[in-house]
Amino acid sequence: MARRRRAPVVGLTICCVAVLLNSVAGGLRRELSLSFTNEAQAGSALPTNDSFVFDGATSDIARQLYLRHSAGESIDQVIPNSIPTTVTDRLTALNVTYDDLPGLLQRALLWDSGYAITPENDAVQIWTLGGRSMSNLAVSKLEFDTTSCIAMNCTQPDDSDYYTNKFCTGTQMLTSAKCLINDFDSDWSSHLSMWSNGGDSDMIPEIRAMTHGWRDSYTNQSYLVYAVHTMSADSEPAYGTCNTGGYGSLVVPCYPMSNTSADVVAVMAEPYTLVSDSNLVGKRIPWERIEFCRLLSRGAFGELWACRYAGKKVAVKRLLQSKKPTFLETQSFTDEIQLTASLNHPNIVRFVGVAWSSLENLAMVEEYLPRGDLQRYLRKNGDLMSWACDKIYMAIGVAKGIEYLHSREVIHRDIKARNVLLTKRLQPKLIDFGTSRLWAPSDMSAGVGTPFWTAPEVLESTEYTEKADIYSFGVLLSELDTCEAPYHDMLGQNGMKMKPFHILKQVVDGLLTPSFTAGCPKRIRRVANACFQRDPKLRPSASDLIEQLQG
Repeated sequence: MARRRRAPVVGLTICCVAVLLNSVAGGLRRELSLSFTNEAQAGSALPTNDSFVFDGATSDIARQLYLRHSAGESIDQVIPNSIPTTVTDRLTALNVTYDDLPGLLQRALLWDSGYAITPENDAVQIWTLGGRSMSNLAVSKLEFDTTSCIAMNCTQPDDSDYYTNKFCTGTQMLTSAKCLINDFDSDWSSHLSMWSNGGDSDMIPEIRAMTHGWRDSYTNQSYLVYAVHTMSADSEPAYGTCNTGGYGSLVVPCYPMSNTSADVVAVMAEPYTLVSDSNLVGKRIPWERIEFCRLLSRGAFGELWACRYAGKKVAVKRLLQSKKPTFLETQSFTDEIQLTASLNHPNIVRFVGVAWSSLENLAMVEEYLPRGDLQRYLRKNGDLMSWACDKIYMAIGVAKGIEYLHSREVIHRDIKARNVLLTKRLQPKLIDFGTSRLWAPSDMSAGVGTPFWTAPEVLESTEYTEKADIYSFGVLLSELDTCEAPYHDMLGQNGMKMKPFHILKQVVDGLLTPSFTAGCPKRIRRVANACFQRDPKLRPSASDLIEQLQG
């Protein structure tokens, strides 16, 4: 890996825009969502925590790579034999190609998207366990000690200690693992540590996936452990030795996909958590009783069907059938099912049941709403609607749904017209809780949602609260008013339509909010402006919104 100082020229950088284009991939729950644009156009930096130190306590490799990029470092590009579509899809919407990125940012994007590089230069997928993010895979010394393995103590140049495994079986090591790595072919069997911490703030981490395979000469037991190594192959010390005169480095042990423990296999083989959920008792529907009639929509990871069950029309959401779902896709979908099942409100889509016959066949059954989503309805019937007769009641209904979610300490995180379905009487109901989560301040910095509807603090990947939903509601008000997507009429100085990253940059800077029609009622504009307050604390609560809209 050639490391050099980067000249201060215009290049590509990570913009403070949290774009999660792959909704279910968001189940990876990464704390950092990256998108890329031109420095001269963006002129902003990814928010960082001044206390962040890359010392082996965290696997936030993407952040460390970005910090080194910001410091002017530069290394060779990494071009895998095949670039994952998950990676390219995140760049396509911004008209940026993977080859456009400098080496540091390529590695940051690969890691943040859930990939490491094998010795054969393949991008291999990493799956996190237990709802963790890619930045939370490091095994601490305390966690290592619970494995009954023996650690070796080493000293770093700043006189701090770091640790690496000394005596440890593969079974012991994997009891601390927080990830799985997809199987990959490799002629390499590393004679390096399976676990290590340590590091320093100037380090440029690698993302090397390595195999550790051996046979115990005493027990004749064979072991296989995968691990992500962050030090280059020519610099990392051999197993059982310290990096004399240098710093340690993070090594993250992971389960091999083909050799996981019985417990992990059980998690992957059946959505067992659904069985014990109190909200789902009596809600399991026999798979064979669902009649799939018509495909309504298909996304990157899921599809929605119009079906029949017990003689009635229902909507069925399932994972894509064109490919085998990953463990994390299934886990994320399971979380969405459990959350949806726990909700009960007139302005929340009604949960009917859950069905599965295998890992590939997991489905959530909901009420069927024939008028479809609000976005489509507005575009088709907007000229027949008015605030006085229709739109105000839709806005109030959505606000009531948000109020209910917030009373349950749930943040929706993707409020928009497309995620609102309408009954025959045009009663709005919120849907799509795939990105929703309970309030957890320590983990509320993950960028999610749809960019143009997303609050500035979420775009900046800073900590946010339920007030992010309030900002998105203000954008939805503009959809109700114009019957168009936000910023549909936004032109640049050259008279051409503004690029998405230009719009988002101005949103982040507090210089731009969605437009409204000249005939929009003043009351609606006042409510929207309150929602768009740059300081989230100044935005109204959902209860305040209802009162102001009804007033």
